[in-house]
Amino acid sequence: MSILTFLHCGTAFAAYLDGEIFPHDKDVDLAVPFEQIGDRMEEVVEAITILGYKVKQVKAPFAFTRALKVDGDNCHMDIACYFKEGKQRFCPASRQNYALVMPNEMFLPITTVEMYGRRFWMHNPPEEYIKMNYGDDWKTPKQNASSKSLNRVYWFRPGEAYLIRDHSDKHLDDVHQKDGYYAYLSGKPFLDTIMPPIAEGCVGSVLDVGCGQGHLLKYIAGGKKFDQPFLLEGVSVETLLHDRDYHGVDGSKTAITQAKNINPECPEGSPGNLGKSSFSVGRLENYYLYSSDKFDTAVFSGILFSMIKANLYVEFLQKYIKHFRFKRLVISDLQKMDRSSLEREFNLISRKDVEIPSKAIKFNVRNRFVEVYNV
Repeated sequence: MSILTFLHCGTAFAAYLDGEIFPHDKDVDLAVPFEQIGDRMEEVVEAITILGYKVKQVKAPFAFTRALKVDGDNCHMDIACYFKEGKQRFCPASRQNYALVMPNEMFLPITTVEMYGRRFWMHNPPEEYIKMNYGDDWKTPKQNASSKSLNRVYWFRPGEAYLIRDHSDKHLDDVHQKDGYYAYLSGKPFLDTIMPPIAEGCVGSVLDVGCGQGHLLKYIAGGKKFDQPFLLEGVSVETLLHDRDYHGVDGSKTAITQAKNINPECPEGSPGNLGKSSFSVGRLENYYLYSSDKFDTAVFSGILFSMIKANLYVEFLQKYIKHFRFKRLVISDLQKMDRSSLEREFNLISRKDVEIPSKAIKFNVRNRFVEVYNV
């Protein structure tokens, strides 16, 4: 099937050292870059099943398969999917707070190792990979040696490669609870100014990344918070909210609690009277890893882009686009970010400068841009 598959962990170690599997090993370990297998997962499972093996897809803690467990007569095989994040690749463990992490360059360029008279792909350079997993003294025979890989990273957070600094749940909760500017962002003068151009850009189903208190949903649907509810021209609420049409995600539990209070029809993670709209708490820099839904439009707040390294804006957005299959991006820019890379990669269809009434706050932030891109 032309899928690049590597000998991995103890199997790679044994092949390089002895040319055969260690007698005490009870399984075969393989690794595969996720992009080689992700869109073909069902095809791969079917092909292995046809050969007479039983296959289990392991998803936890993600919304899609992170590993395959293959069983047959006197044979067990683990196939680990490695996700690319910046200069690293990682495979998360299930029910434990660690991931196997290695440099991306160990996947390409590739090399081979001989085992049982055949050549197999192996991480490159082999000795560096083995040393990283089993220590500098890997050539020294050991009695009752642990088979646990040393490249386990506990409390590993995928997405860290994109971050300027850590924005923990506690940090975001403190911001929403104590920062006067964020309180102003929840006020009617701000919302009536910024929401129309954002809502105009929303087509079909909407993923609101950094949704805060969920005002966008209320504004699109026409709710109690606004004197003159805004609706997309020619689109009714019933049409707009037809099939899980809105999902808001934010890193702050406080914000999501407030969002559910403002939108009581849409409790967290479950459908309500406004179609199947919902909210959830999640780390924004890697939320694409944890949801299997598809959306037509993505809305990204400027606050989110204050977290992301400027030279990685496009790569970050493309992660979301590839997973959720967006047709349109709506970006609300709170800071002076370099948009040239976005304009080169995506088709800018509208840009509006929004003058923010700022008499109520002391902060010197008056202008905001709302840009709409076709993907």
